[in-house]
Amino acid sequence: FNVELELSCGELDVARGNSASWEIVAIHDPEEPPAIEGSPSSLSVSQSGSSDLFVLGQQARNEWTVELPVSAAISMATTLNAAEAMIDLETGPVSTVSATFNASDGSIDLGSASTPVPAQLDVTLNASSGRVSLPAGSVTGSLTLNASSLELCIPASAQTRIELESTLASDNLGSADLIKRNDGWQTDGYDTAAIRIDLSITSTVSSVDVERPEACS
Repeated sequence: FNVELELSCGELDVARGNSASWEIVAIHDPEEPPAIEGSPSSLSVSQSGSSDLFVLGQQARNEWTVELPVSAAISMATTLNAAEAMIDLETGPVSTVSATFNASDGSIDLGSASTPVPAQLDVTLNASSGRVSLPAGSVTGSLTLNASSLELCIPASAQTRIELESTLASDNLGSADLIKRNDGWQTDGYDTAAIRIDLSITSTVSSVDVERPEACS
């Protein structure tokens, strides 16, 4: 199930519903309703003229609540501009998650999601705060931070490797129970693991904080 969401100046709440269909409840300016295109296999929600209004600082505040099919494999792309988001894909399968946050604050919770095939993660934070929680499954990801902060939750049981390119930035990888090896940090059992998390992080004038509890849900 393919999902594309683009929101400026507002709040976004995404979760799975209780059925095989999608649903959206949108609070918006009466003269600027979101553009919604949907089918049994996809959903696209955006704001017409949102780019011009965002630049001029005149965007009316929007609140979107999106429910996704309960058991579909989700491929999601989200763009936020001066917005807030809570994205929780719960216990269903996930294939791809892409997010760009501009002057925004967002949380992406994949802690309970399943990855029947390795999931792809692509996150860019520009002058934003982000929180990403990962499952104990196979994930390959790229995260780019510019003047931003990232809280990254990785289950302690997940075999993980993180390659970090840092410029005028801070991180806690040395105290996250990871081993420095070659150009990255990894768990002790990473090299021989069949299921593992591979992350590449580029951090510029930003901070990265990694937590490794028993579970990230």
